[in-house]
Amino acid sequence: MPAPQITAASPYPAFDNEHSSAPWAKRALLVNMAVVVIGAGLVWLAEPSLHTYYAQARFRLEHPGTGTSFTQLRLPLWNRIITPVLALINVAAFVLFLVWQHRAASTARSLGYPARRSPALGVGGWFIPVCNFWFPYQAIRDCLPPGHPARPMVLHMWLWRVTVECIAVVSFILMYFGPTHVALAIRDVAAFATVIYTYLAFKLVTAIYTDHRRVLYPHEPTDPDGVAVVTGPMPG
Repeated sequence: MPAPQITAASPYPAFDNEHSSAPWAKRALLVNMAVVVIGAGLVWLAEPSLHTYYAQARFRLEHPGTGTSFTQLRLPLWNRIITPVLALINVAAFVLFLVWQHRAASTARSLGYPARRSPALGVGGWFIPVCNFWFPYQAIRDCLPPGHPARPMVLHMWLWRVTVECIAVVSFILMYFGPTHVALAIRDVAAFATVIYTYLAFKLVTAIYTDHRRVLYPHEPTDPDGVAVVTGPMPG
């Protein structure tokens, strides 16, 4: 693999930022994986209530304005508490991952790696409709140099991510218009796909960090949980 052309701006400050973010990004991904597994189990505990909830919702959608004896649509209290808590944990984990992505992309840019998106647009691409199907993929892929053996893993990770989104849409539709237990079973498939996607993302954080560190500090260890960025003097 040819050595990258490091730009005039020193890449070391950008890598210092990436170094501090990489461990947190990996922890965030592990937390996300745990939340997905816990959520997949808890949703089955609420299956009877969910069945009643969506049955009433379907009736009201199909018969607007019809008076019924249905009680107000409400899920169990524990479900209404735990669901937003898990959602907030996921949001916090996602923010940590985005911080790492921006910093890793900044390091890659300072190393002269070709990139289709700026670090800011790579992060913002997650929130742009339609573009969010490929902007983040390109941004993460371009954190690695062309020809790097881990670049195909980015595509595999992203295909699993898209699969999760598609399955989630199907599950949401079935919640209202199909059997609840089938919708929950499909949600479990989405949870399984999310675990695979998260695992691949975890490996990519390590691969990207290791590549950047190898270029900048070829004689230093590559553990992203190390206390210091380098043990020797800062290269000139």
